[in-house]
Amino acid sequence: MVIARSTATVLGCPDSAQNFTNRSYTSVARRKLVGVFSFFILGILYLPTAIIGGVSLILYGMISAIGVRNVVEHQVDLTKSRNLIIAAVILVCALGFNATGGITFTVFGTAITLSGLAIASLAGIILNAILPGNDYQFEKE
Repeated sequence: MVIARSTATVLGCPDSAQNFTNRSYTSVARRKLVGVFSFFILGILYLPTAIIGGVSLILYGMISAIGVRNVVEHQVDLTKSRNLIIAAVILVCALGFNATGGITFTVFGTAITLSGLAIASLAGIILNAILPGNDYQFEKE
């Protein structure tokens, strides 16, 4: 488990995996350290909390900045109500549901928890599909 968490920061993983990894370094991973990454993990475990907080702040700030850069590069027109509504719902769902711990429901006896990021992604996909006025065209082959 510790090896899997340590490789999550070395390999390119999505935002939620990085969040999970940061949490594991600060509290859970203080148990057994095994494997090739034990020296790396030991180095991170003994970093002060302020350093881990600063690294996390930069990490999530860069993820947000890359998202904004993608919106600008693809010239998304936020003067259109449709695009503005989708962006607003995504931001509010991501921040709001993340603060409450997400939504938990049971399917066939298995508890499933959707984080704020998952809920925001689903809301954006669904709104993009159902709101009228797509501003893009699919190319025909």
